Amino acid sequence: MKLVTVDQMRRIEAASDAQGHTYAVMMERAGSAVARVIQTRLDIRGQRILVLAGPGNNGGDGLVAARHLHDAGAKVGVFVLKPRDDADAHTAALCERGIDIKVWSDDGLHDWLSSGAVIVDALLARARRDRLAAISRPCLIAVKQAVSARRSAAPDLIDPAWPTSLRFTHSSTARQTDAAPLRMLPLIVAVDGRQA
Repeated sequence: MKLVTVDQMRRIEAASDAQGHTYAVMMERAGSAVARVIQTRLDIRGQRILVLAGPGNNGGDGLVAARHLHDAGAKVGVFVLKPRDDADAHTAALCERGIDIKVWSDDGLHDWLSSGAVIVDALLARARRDRLAAISRPCLIAVKQAVSARRSAAPDLIDPAWPTSLRFTHSSTARQTDAAPLRMLPLIVAVDGRQA
């Protein structure tokens, strides 16, 4: 895998755009690639997938991924840091499919965090993190707390032979109540093409 700096990535994107590969096309490719990677790790049909999307192109990548995941049979929840433009093609494509795009709040996010099989972090690219840290920090804290709670609730129920992302919180030898659901610990996928 090749790693590039933020400035190198910007130059690569600008050169690609100048050669006719528009930012919209690059966003479509990035988002569909994210969806494909998730599908190689998990049968997503019927699974709850949470997509957290920021205001920029990184968030757009997440919206594209959400569309592809929905079309492949997943139940997708999309939460944004700030409202996105209704004229945005990616937003419109999700609305056409009946997918609600909600502005992040603790109340709305809790259900998805506690039961989602996958969390897609498309909040901020590396270059924008400092500028929008105040907006994203409460959301990221909520995600960290929810994931930590799920992981700490089931350490004795995990079969160590399973890869971390595919471990179940259920075991035939574990103490279970009738109401205890069969749940996977969430697979967390970060969308960030701009590594420093």
